[in-house]
Amino acid sequence: MLRKGNVKKLWRKLRGILGRHREVANVTTSNTAPQDLSSSAYVSIPAPVRLRKYAKGPPIFKRPPPPLIRRSQTLPISKDEGERSSLTHQRPSTFYEGTPKFEVGTTKPCRALIIGINYGDEASSGARSTCARCRSKMISNNPASGDEPDISFVLHTHDNAREMKKLIQAQGYEERNIRLLLDDPTLGDEMQPTKANLMANFKWLVEGATSQDRFFFYYAGHGGQTPDLDGDEADGLDETILPIDHRTNGEIVDDLIHEILIKPLPVRSRLTGVIDCCHSGTILDLPITQCDKAAPQVGQRPKLTHRNTLGSAVSFSSCTDDELAWDAPAVGGWFTHLFIKEFQRQPQQSYRQLLNNIRYSLGTYVMFKNKEIIESSAKNTTPVLISQTAQLYSAHHFDLDSPCVL
Repeated sequence: MLRKGNVKKLWRKLRGILGRHREVANVTTSNTAPQDLSSSAYVSIPAPVRLRKYAKGPPIFKRPPPPLIRRSQTLPISKDEGERSSLTHQRPSTFYEGTPKFEVGTTKPCRALIIGINYGDEASSGARSTCARCRSKMISNNPASGDEPDISFVLHTHDNAREMKKLIQAQGYEERNIRLLLDDPTLGDEMQPTKANLMANFKWLVEGATSQDRFFFYYAGHGGQTPDLDGDEADGLDETILPIDHRTNGEIVDDLIHEILIKPLPVRSRLTGVIDCCHSGTILDLPITQCDKAAPQVGQRPKLTHRNTLGSAVSFSSCTDDELAWDAPAVGGWFTHLFIKEFQRQPQQSYRQLLNNIRYSLGTYVMFKNKEIIESSAKNTTPVLISQTAQLYSAHHFDLDSPCVL
């Protein structure tokens, strides 16, 4: 019989043997011939011997957490399509993000609305600009001795509007689906840019819109600003457009334009706006500025926290919300003239390239205009120089390097 002291000695001896034989040969698989288990390489471990790490049971392996998906990350909807869907993993948002990438051919031209207002009747009646900021800026750029200079209210937009119509017809828009509104006496009453006609044609443009439809909207005329009543503007001012009868029936506020033109757009439809008027930066109330991604000069990001649409909308604007848009009798609106010129020069260029090319050419016009102002200003006076920076806004994030589609 083993005594208690001998049992302890035997146990310590066994532990020493185990320590010297930690590297034990692996048991052979079924594909190889079994080795002799009586070899000294195999050590029989008594049942009472257990490893400390398993004293409390086998380890518990936790399932790894699911991969995190960014708010703007999209998931593929089909291997055949090879594109990404517009659905994203996101928390509830005030506006829809993750618009699908639109390429040439994915949408079909549907309708186009082109508006050009010269305000000829305003000039014949002796009316002057209703925009206080435009008025003060033009007066400061044309200093006179005591008397306020005569500020012409007349613009030169009709030729620009007709050229824009030719441009979009080359992009696939049919004549029967294009409406041209001009304050031209030779046209009928329905084609006059009154407030009632503008509102009716806004509704016509997107009425019955379906997926894959493409719309185009162009406005050239006067623009203004009015105090913001619903708190959606960062600068506290709503932008407006001026119909031909704005003195009697009032101006059209950007909130109303968004409600009629932008909000009804269905999924995968698209509206492109080209706006050439003063204070036109956020005239369509689109919440995302693309200027900081396209060029060094950054436009002011609007507040617009409650704007929402399922479709896609992009607007090219002639200037920021606090700038003026300029024109000349020879070319009409500077911005419209350069937009048509740059698009025709390279129709397949991207949004980023088009915006940068327009900005570069527009900067040249501004530079020569400022030189004129400095040379014509009186001595001992500080001339107020002009600035005009084209803007690009969108309803959702999209690829700026994709081809520009009108």
